[in-house]
Amino acid sequence: MFRMYNRSTAVRLCTHVCRALVIGFMFFSSGFVYAQTNTAPLQASVDIQTPKVTDNVLEANVVVVNTGDEALNNVMLAWTLEQAPQLAGEAFAPGATIGLGNIADERGGMYVSLLPGEEIVRTLAIPLPVATQIPEHRLTVELVDIGGSTLTAATKPIILAGGGGLLLFDPQFCVLRIGKTPYVSAPILFPDEALAIFCRVTNPSNEAVTAIPMLRIGKSPIYRSDAQVSQVRANPITIPAGASQIVDIEFPSIPAYAGQYDAAFLLADISGAQRSLLQRFSWAVQGASATLQQAAFDKDAYRKGDQAALSLAFTQSADLALAGKASAAEREADPLRWRGTPLQEPRLSVEVKDGKGRACGQTNVALFPSQEDLLKTTARITMERNCVDPEAALAISEQQRVLAAVTFRSRSQASTAAALQDNILWYVLGAALL
Repeated sequence: MFRMYNRSTAVRLCTHVCRALVIGFMFFSSGFVYAQTNTAPLQASVDIQTPKVTDNVLEANVVVVNTGDEALNNVMLAWTLEQAPQLAGEAFAPGATIGLGNIADERGGMYVSLLPGEEIVRTLAIPLPVATQIPEHRLTVELVDIGGSTLTAATKPIILAGGGGLLLFDPQFCVLRIGKTPYVSAPILFPDEALAIFCRVTNPSNEAVTAIPMLRIGKSPIYRSDAQVSQVRANPITIPAGASQIVDIEFPSIPAYAGQYDAAFLLADISGAQRSLLQRFSWAVQGASATLQQAAFDKDAYRKGDQAALSLAFTQSADLALAGKASAAEREADPLRWRGTPLQEPRLSVEVKDGKGRACGQTNVALFPSQEDLLKTTARITMERNCVDPEAALAISEQQRVLAAVTFRSRSQASTAAALQDNILWYVLGAALL
């Protein structure tokens, strides 16, 4: 009933069985080792805790929790402090902006990635200007993605001293000016063209105020990306006590590179302390440009030889979108300004590294020209090694000139890396047996 084998035959039989098991595992495991990108909506919560004012600084803890089933990759926190809306007649007028910014970690980093269930705490410290007009304010903290879109937000009422004398801007009479032409909506500037702000300013205090006009400029959207913010100043102005005055302030040294810009206009005293509310402006400088809006890997880990798919969406030349919104009268009066600049020979380069900084693969491909503002594509990169927590250095260029460069990072589930390591051991064992 039982067949007897000698030792060498038994070893050969065992080897064949092990080969079959290893081949079977290698075949069947290839489809489920890696965490796939989930198509379900991302979920997260933001909570503003223990806000307080100490020595004219508003402090609070901001708690962010990833409540979804997939990683939140490359997100950041942006804050806005506003006066509470005030009753004007039978409706509430929107609140004026006191300040805005973003929240970095202790090393100055803006972007963070959170795994499902992970929680982070950031400390917010906002230096307050001189006493504001009213006590009631609102602090809003938004969680935004790499393109600046809001994923979720939280708002907390804040009570300040009030009764102060911040200089006030008239939002209905505060516009950009190029040459002799005022612009209510965002204009297009030629490179090296001067920009001016034409605005009515009110001094509600009992003393004349001398202030320095300042413009904080960043690639759009300001404080919703990690783009560097520059600051330009104009000559001081003096607003008499209790008076309203029209000011016409020219800023000749604004950034001349093509792209979309967002700016916060304010008045400050000689020491740089804020003496006014903020007024927001935006514009585009004419020429070829690009801004990344979305990025996502199809997996968070790959085997050597796999083809990674990186889905991308980016807006091409910022002046193209504004040109599309221009009226027929504007285009007829200044056709060169409102022509737009679609990309002619766009290229995309991608270099992928793993979470330890080791090169995994790269590609450089030509993209099809288009008149559309938003362009979407999928870059496919062959992996030259096993790659966990991939990091992609993206660059969009036109005629060998880099228009946009962004690093997108992805974090895997803790089990993914362990599963990949187990799978590598099976492959090594299989290679030895085969």
